[in-house]
Amino acid sequence: EQAIASGRLGLFETIGDNALIQNLTIEYALDTANILYAEGEVEALHFGGVAVQNDGIVYNVKTSGQIEFATPAQIETGIEVLVGGISAQNFGDISYSQSSLKLNVNRGVVGGFVAENSGAISNSKVVYGGTDNGIVNSATTELMTKTGGFVAKNTGKIYGSYIAGTSADESGRFEDKILSQTPIGAFVFEN
Repeated sequence: EQAIASGRLGLFETIGDNALIQNLTIEYALDTANILYAEGEVEALHFGGVAVQNDGIVYNVKTSGQIEFATPAQIETGIEVLVGGISAQNFGDISYSQSSLKLNVNRGVVGGFVAENSGAISNSKVVYGGTDNGIVNSATTELMTKTGGFVAKNTGKIYGSYIAGTSADESGRFEDKILSQTPIGAFVFEN
């Protein structure tokens, strides 16, 4: 377990309006990590595989691996959680990018690609393979909880993008799942 002091986590905290991030591959090796934060330490947790907030241009970027976030039960509803495979919040442009980052949280707004999109996303995808689940949101309340396979909350534009998976065995069944105890959107939860 690792305690965190800041509520904004990602390779970059913010990608500015005039910035370009391209041709980047990030693999998170935190498949057994449990990032725990306690009451009063942070008021929000925002995580993006590339950036917490994108205001610029992200082109040809890939994320993979697994990451887990857990909040203590006593603060279940008191903290805002935004988790995205590429970015927690997108106000810029993301294109030709892919996330295979497996996300496991116990509450919050979770998107396989972006948690909240107000910008533009094009020609991008979320791909999960193997026998593990792609997204697990084990929240027990719908309060402040949204789970989307690609984007949880969209007020922007999405073009030519999709979510896909591979079969875990010869049966051809899609074994990779988006699991949540609350309602989910296979592609976008709220549009």
